[in-house]
Amino acid sequence: MKSDAWVLKKREEQHLEAAQMKFLRHLLGIRKLDEENNQCIREITGVQNILKEIKQYQEKVATTFTEDRHKWNTKTSTTITNKRTKEHRTTEGEMEGPTSC
Repeated sequence: MKSDAWVLKKREEQHLEAAQMKFLRHLLGIRKLDEENNQCIREITGVQNILKEIKQYQEKVATTFTEDRHKWNTKTSTTITNKRTKEHRTTEGEMEGPTSC
C-alpha cells in the first residue's frame, strides 16, 4: 500500500469512509433506507475504520524509517574512517630525474 506518502484532505477522508461503508452495506445486504448505524455495521463485519487503518500504517512506516535511518547513519560513520590510502610508486625513469637534450 502506498498510503505512507498520502496527505489526506477532509473531503478525501469522507470519500474513503463512504466507499468503505457502501461496500460493507452491500456485503451484508443492508440498504440505506434500513438506517443501520455505521458502527453497528463495523461491529458485525469486524472491520476497522479505513482512516484508522491508514493512520496506523503511516505511523508504523514512519517509526521504521527513523529506526533504519539511525542504523544507517551509525554504520556509515564507522566505514568512512576505515578507508585505506594508496601508496605512490615511482618508476625507474622518475628516479633518475629529467634528461637533458
